[in-house]
Amino acid sequence: MKKIIAILFTSILLGMSMNVSAKVDLKTCSVYYDGCNECSVFQGKIGGCTERMCIHQDTPKCLQKNTETRQDMFKKVLGEKSVEKIDNFVEKVLKKTEKMEHIQKERYLIKYVQKVEELRNKHIDKIENKKYKIYFMTLDYITYAFEQHIAYE
Repeated sequence: MKKIIAILFTSILLGMSMNVSAKVDLKTCSVYYDGCNECSVFQGKIGGCTERMCIHQDTPKCLQKNTETRQDMFKKVLGEKSVEKIDNFVEKVLKKTEKMEHIQKERYLIKYVQKVEELRNKHIDKIENKKYKIYFMTLDYITYAFEQHIAYE
């Protein structure tokens, strides 16, 4: 029994130290694997992650590379200044959540996503109208920007 515990403990220690320093270019990655959990990547920063408890730590790597990020696609449609304004708004909201506990932060951000969805649903009958294309793309980008910081289970 002591041998089994010693082997398990050693493998845990080795797993924790193995390849932790591996470099992954987050600027070209949209889904990052930290060796245990999968995380979304937004603007080169790790967003929401799964929260698995892992006994063995694998090598960190990018699971999904992106040549054109979703944000780039939004920039093409909405324009760089519009995307920048939305990003600044999201950053201001995130600053308000810095001192919140994880669950409280998640609930706060989810409320913003729900409000955006309410706006979307309010005008859903106009989704085919070309005049509303930018409106719906803006709502989609706001939702996308917030969801990068929410770890859905």
